[in-house]
Amino acid sequence: MLNDNPFFYVNHLILFGIWTAFHGTFLHRKESQNTFFLKLYLAITINALINFALFYLFADFFSVNLIRTLFTVIMLYLVLRLMVRDTRMNTLFAVLFHVLCLVVSEMLAILIMLAGSGFDQHAFEEASFFTTSGFLVMDGIQGLLFGLILILKKLVIPNINWQKQVRLVPLLAIHVGWIYLLSYKLIYAYEMTVNLTGFLIVSWICVQGAAFFLIRSLLKMKTAKERAELEHQNNLEIQAQMMELHAKQNVMNEVWTSIQSQASKWNVDQIRAAYDQIGSIRNALYCDHPSINALLASFQRQFDAKNIEFTVEIKASFVSGFDDFDLNTLLANLLKNALEAAQGSPQAFVHLMITQHKQMICIRCENTHGRMHSNPKLIQGNGKKIITQLAERYHGQAQWNKQSQTTTAEVLLNKDGSKWRETE
Repeated sequence: MLNDNPFFYVNHLILFGIWTAFHGTFLHRKESQNTFFLKLYLAITINALINFALFYLFADFFSVNLIRTLFTVIMLYLVLRLMVRDTRMNTLFAVLFHVLCLVVSEMLAILIMLAGSGFDQHAFEEASFFTTSGFLVMDGIQGLLFGLILILKKLVIPNINWQKQVRLVPLLAIHVGWIYLLSYKLIYAYEMTVNLTGFLIVSWICVQGAAFFLIRSLLKMKTAKERAELEHQNNLEIQAQMMELHAKQNVMNEVWTSIQSQASKWNVDQIRAAYDQIGSIRNALYCDHPSINALLASFQRQFDAKNIEFTVEIKASFVSGFDDFDLNTLLANLLKNALEAAQGSPQAFVHLMITQHKQMICIRCENTHGRMHSNPKLIQGNGKKIITQLAERYHGQAQWNKQSQTTTAEVLLNKDGSKWRETE
């Protein structure tokens, strides 16, 4: 396993210098340049001596190239972590680039040897790769590759965050192994075809399997996080509702306590009188417009004095859209005509119904008609004329339908008609 060529050992001093310059520049050192490179060079040299002693003492165990290479990489990683004290991820990438440069440089040196032997298998097997010229070629290639990586890091990707590039680790490892196999087995094309194909298939399966399990675990973590956030939100809403219910319960308890404390002072007759008064006030409120309520209450008294049944059904809003004077004038003329027409009729009644559909207001007044007045045209003609003019003012219409015992007046108004009237 050891080489008899003396330059094999001297060559490592050159390699240690290249490695020290690479790692000292690639990693983030915390010491001054004058003392740091010397310490790192001595640490790498001591590491190489320890590896040499271990390889010599346990020659049978380290006879496998894979074990020897893996142990060397681990020892180099530990040395860099102890000396440079950079992050674990940055140190790992530095070691990966280190191994990649070594493998590529060795591969290129072997290709040069193959070209020198005319790509003849027998001639290549008889030639010795571990010669002074071979070492010098490999050193030059390593210096070139390490320098290229440092240039790329400084000029192209100076601020790259290696912590976020963990996904490159398996890719670099696979390519390093692939180049390693190609470099040593290039001339054994037939023997390596099956091995390389199998290696490719196994590598692809491993990468796909790792990606599958990684994605599945990420999806599970995302689902669990969303479920936890949803449960937390639900708990907050339930807690808020409970606090609100608790506050309402406290208010109810205070009200109930106050009622119980004053129950002995209550006068039943006064309560009933107040209840009847509240009921009369509630019945006098026909709609949401105060002037219309007053108008209808006034006509209610007039109908009661004439013994005429008067009913009102309003399912509309008059808060906006109409002029108060116009609306009161229209309703007053309708009810006045109905009152005069219903006098003297048997089972006299007047029914006023107002409904709303979107912006349209429909006013329908139905009444019985009895004896005719001395001047009916003058009485009802003026009222109808006013009603028709007001309906047209709000872009509506008015019509009357007279039957044998009843007369029905229907007025259609547009709440937006007041805006149109103002613009005109």
